[in-house]
Order: sequence, then C-alpha cells, then structure tokens
Amino acid sequence: MEFVQNYIRSLVILLSALSTPLFADVQLSDTPESASFINAKNNNLYQIAMVFRTHIKTLGSITKIKDDIYDEAQHLNFVSTLTFINNVLNRLPKYRDLFETVGEKHGLDWRLLAATAYQESLWNPKAVSPTGVRGLMMLTKITAKELEIVDRLNPQQSVAGGALYLSRLVNRLPKRITSPNRLWMALASYNIGSGHLEDARILTQRFGANPDRWQDVKKHLPLLARSEWHRQTKHGHARGKEAVQYVRNIRSYYEILVWLTSKQAKIMLVENEASDLLLSAL
Repeated sequence: MEFVQNYIRSLVILLSALSTPLFADVQLSDTPESASFINAKNNNLYQIAMVFRTHIKTLGSITKIKDDIYDEAQHLNFVSTLTFINNVLNRLPKYRDLFETVGEKHGLDWRLLAATAYQESLWNPKAVSPTGVRGLMMLTKITAKELEIVDRLNPQQSVAGGALYLSRLVNRLPKRITSPNRLWMALASYNIGSGHLEDARILTQRFGANPDRWQDVKKHLPLLARSEWHRQTKHGHARGKEAVQYVRNIRSYYEILVWLTSKQAKIMLVENEASDLLLSAL
C-alpha cells in the first residue's frame, strides 16, 4: 500500500501541474501509447514524465516492498495511469452517482465497480467489442438475457447488470475463501468464466498450492492456455494469462480511486494547490 500511495501522491502533484495553462494544449487519448504524448519529446510534459518515471523506480527500489500490493502495483504504466486519471476528471463524474447507488445495492465498493467498468469500456457506454460484448460493463448477450437486461448500451442497465453478475460470482465461490481473495477470483470469473476459474483452482491444488488464495491461483491460471494442462480440465482451453492481467489492472485502478477519494489525498491536493477541476472531480 505504501508504494501505491507514494505513486499516487507523486502523480497527483504532476496532475496539478498539468492543470495549469502551460499544458492546456496537451491532449491525452484513450490509447496508452498516445502519440501526442510519447512523441512530444521537446515539451515540458514529456520532460516531467521522464523525471516522474525515474522517481517511481527510485521509490520501488528504496522501499523494497515485496508484498501483494507491490506485486500488483509495480506494473503500472505512467501514460496509461495518467490517461486513467484524466478520465477520472472528465468521464467518471457523469457516472459516479450511478456506481455509488448500484454498488451500495449489491454490497460492492463503488470504486471497485467503477474500476471494473473502466477496464471493460474506458467508461464508454457505447463501447462494443468484436466479440459482441457491449456497454459500460461489456455484458455478453447471453449474460444480459440471464440478468434480464434489455439494453446493454443503457448505462443504468449495464452497471446494474454488471454489479448483479459480479455479486453472484462472489457468492458462488466456496464460503471458506476469505476476502479479498474471493473478490479477485470473482473478477477473474467475470473475465474468463467461473468454470475456467474452478479449473485453475483445481490445478493450483494439484501443484500443492492453496486454491483459496488468489496469489496462488493466478500463478496457475496461465496453464489453461497450454494443451498439456487444459486437456486435463473440465472446461478446456482459456486465456488464463489475460484474466490475471485483467484483475491486476482493476486492482490498480481501484487502488488509485481509493486513494484519490480519501481525506489524505484531498489534504495533499490542497497543500499542493491543485486546480479546482481536480478538487471538484474528487
């Protein structure tokens, strides 16, 4: 947690600088490798970014954090994280009340729900994938029908359906699985399907690891893409590595939202003379 907090503290300070007229012409796209950012090597934003990246690497080496949070946070990419917070300022306010209301109804932290929606659609209610999933929560047609969702492109219906589906996935897991392990596993199920997750848990147990611990299960999920292993499972081949990355991304976005909406963050923002835009959005 310390690594994540230091990361976000530094990032918010940088965002405060980006809110000034000096960077008014800088545009951040939804693509992590935004050409307008990467190729602008002569502008001040690029120079600050490079200093910031060095700063983050130093934080990681100094603190020598080896716990689960560091494991999930160390992959954070500067540009994608900056893009995320740019969307926190510009897109999230439109849907925050919806996430809060639906999250409370289903016993889910609204910030986790928001993080999941961002991973799925970048908070774009009209998002559609080549495979046919669509909406803020990118529900499949089959899942939407099961949840009695009529219009997947309707933000209210999409978030309500996604939250209900996620809560069901949490409840399907054995009660002996403790939090937050059951939450991370439920998210993996949201991405890959509960059957494939169960296959990975069985493989985890075969290898002598703990099938009720996410840190162990995520190490074995990638085996589902290898024929010598998925042939031994009930549900067959699956892109387990993608599910691991999926959960990792959501955890990162969630940690950022948790910190940004904390009292500590707001105090720091005021101390660093953050813009009114940044303060009002959080």
